[in-house]
Amino acid sequence: MAYIPQVVGNFTLSAETLTAIGEDIGVGVTVVADSLETLHAYGNVVTTNTSMCNKWCNALVNKILRTKLIDTMYKSRLAPTFKGVLDIGEGVEEVLVPPAAVQQENQNPASPRNPFGAPVGDVKTAYHVTNAEMVYGRKVKRIQLRRAFASFASLDAFVQRIVDSLYNGYEWDSQLLTKYKMAQMILSRIAASKTVAVPSPVTSDGTGFLAGCREYAELFKWMSDEYNDAGAATRTTDGNEYIIMPAGVEAHVDVKDLAAAFNLEYAQFIGRRLPVDRFTFTTAEKARIMTIASLDSWTFTEAQETALAGVLGVICDIDLFQFYDTFEPELWMNENGADAELNYWLHAAKVCGISPFANAVVFVAGSDDTEGFDVQP
Repeated sequence: MAYIPQVVGNFTLSAETLTAIGEDIGVGVTVVADSLETLHAYGNVVTTNTSMCNKWCNALVNKILRTKLIDTMYKSRLAPTFKGVLDIGEGVEEVLVPPAAVQQENQNPASPRNPFGAPVGDVKTAYHVTNAEMVYGRKVKRIQLRRAFASFASLDAFVQRIVDSLYNGYEWDSQLLTKYKMAQMILSRIAASKTVAVPSPVTSDGTGFLAGCREYAELFKWMSDEYNDAGAATRTTDGNEYIIMPAGVEAHVDVKDLAAAFNLEYAQFIGRRLPVDRFTFTTAEKARIMTIASLDSWTFTEAQETALAGVLGVICDIDLFQFYDTFEPELWMNENGADAELNYWLHAAKVCGISPFANAVVFVAGSDDTEGFDVQP
C-alpha cells in the first residue's frame, strides 16, 4: 500500500539539535542558544577532525537534510498528482471492476437459469512500471562548512542552500514529467478526435468556456464509457474533479466564476486546480526530459507541438495520474579527500503513468458561439 512520508520532529538547526547531534557522535561541546562562542567551539571540533567531520555530515544528512527534503517534496504545486511511495516489492496495478451486466429475468419455469453459469462481464487491469530514475549531486568545500559555523543564521543558510540545490532539480524534473505525461494524454485524445471545442476565453468573454467546464463537471459524475481511453463505464466522484489550464488561458478566466462552474466555494476550488505554465516545452526542458526518460530523440512532432499550444485546458479525474515514488528519495554523502570536498547525492525513482480508466476531457479553441459548443465524434 503506497504511503505519503510523514515528517516527525524538529528539523531546524537549533542549539538543541546541534547539541543532540554532537552527543551522538562525541563532539563534547554543548551549544547554547545565541552563544556564538559555544557555536564556534563546536564548529572547530567538527571541522578540524576528518573523522568527526564525516560523522557530523552523515548525521546532518540523516537528521536534517533528508527530513527537510521530504518535507518540501510532498508540498509542491503538483502534489495532488502524487499517490505516494511504494512499499518494498510493490508494483502499480490498476484494477477496474465494471458494473455488473444486466440480464433478463427468467419468466419461463420450464427453462430455469443455470445457477452455476458464469455472470457476464470482465475485470480490466492496467500496469504501470518505474520509468524515471534520477540522480542529483552537489559538492561542498570543507572550507565552506567551516565558514558556515560563523553564526547560527549562516549555518542554517548553508544547509538550506544544499537542500534547495538538490530539491530544485528534483522538483523541476517532477513537474516536467507530469507535463510530459499530460501532453501524451492530450495528443492521444486529439489523434482520436476526442476533444471538445469551446470559445477561447482569450478571444471571447469566457462564457462559452465556462459553460463547457460546467457541463463536463456534471457529466463526469454520471456513469459513462465516453470519457476514458479504455472505454470502461465509470464515473468521477465528488472531490476528484480537477482542472488544468495553462497560465496564459487562466489569466483570462475569472476564477470565482470557474469555481461556480464546479459548484464549489472559491477556497475549495483553489485546491482543485493543477497549475501548469504551458503544455509545450522549451529546448532546455526537452533536453532534461530526454535524459530522465532515456529518450534518444524528442518524441513530439512540430504539428503535435502546435496542437499542444492550442489546448485551452483539461478537466480530469485526479486518478488519471498514476505517479508514485518507487522508494523514498535517498540522500548520500561521501568525502573527496583529494579536493577537500563533501559530495551530496540525491537518488529518486518514479512511476509516471496515465490511467486508461480515469475520465478526462480536452478543451480546444472552437466556435465563437457562446451559446454552446461542439463535441467532436
